[in-house]
Amino acid sequence: MLIIVAVVLLINNNDSYAQERSIKYNVRAMGMDIGVLTVTENVNDNDIIIEAVTDVKVKIVFTFRVQYIQKSIYREGELLKSSLLTFKKGRLNSSTYLSKEGNGYKLIKDGDTSFVDSCIEYSGSLLYFHEPSNINELHYEISGEKKPLQYMGDHKYLVIDPENSRESLFVYKDGILQRSSIEQRLTTIYTELVSD
Repeated sequence: MLIIVAVVLLINNNDSYAQERSIKYNVRAMGMDIGVLTVTENVNDNDIIIEAVTDVKVKIVFTFRVQYIQKSIYREGELLKSSLLTFKKGRLNSSTYLSKEGNGYKLIKDGDTSFVDSCIEYSGSLLYFHEPSNINELHYEISGEKKPLQYMGDHKYLVIDPENSRESLFVYKDGILQRSSIEQRLTTIYTELVSD
């Protein structure tokens, strides 16, 4: 009887290791609210699973909806695989898949396959729940590229794209991303944490 109780307690205790948390950001560009970014993280034993869904409405001449759906899985501190799907007007616009193979990753972007020859321990999907303390490179799942990440003090981090000098700034409080600004070709995208 004591063994059965111990087994039941052990099984129930294993379930308590799984943690889920979710946060939401307002997305702004050109002085307007354009959408919402929702990020969910599940931590279970040695796995971290992050899902991010961005839903924005873009108005240039006419209005259309764009969705980004990203899922990344880390195991024992290293990216195992990730996917990023982009939908425009409800139709698949682009797809990117990154999966661990040997000492690197197979990258499939819109059907074209390449190989990323490096270990990815910190990437864009970790930015939301994990302040990049002591991290000096940020990997981008969408391209497999890594870019230098600089600590600016006061829980602020800066990425300057070496190819075009565009800047991305990330600001943290208590280890959680509070806001970011990401320079794009035509505008800067701003995200800000929605307080509950």
